[in-house]
Amino acid sequence: CIYATQSTNSVYNVIGGGSYNTISACYSAILGGKRNTVSHNYAGVFGNGVSSVAANTFHVNCLNACDTPSYIAGLPVGTIFKFSGGTPPVGTPLYII
Repeated sequence: CIYATQSTNSVYNVIGGGSYNTISACYSAILGGKRNTVSHNYAGVFGNGVSSVAANTFHVNCLNACDTPSYIAGLPVGTIFKFSGGTPPVGTPLYII
């Protein structure tokens, strides 16, 4: 591996590892990888060549949601869950079929 100096130009940021990573926002993190860029506050990145596109969001090249729970009534809105058959419940937009 070739290592390069990490760059963060703002406050309360973390670059956990990798190389050629840059943060130009506040309260953000790059957990590792190479050539990643965070330019939104409260954003996180992990991967290779990933750039943030929104604040308050975690960005990755690909997300595999393994062993997600089956649907159970009462899950918070936005919970990723496994759903089998029929129409998904109202108010739960993130599901895996």
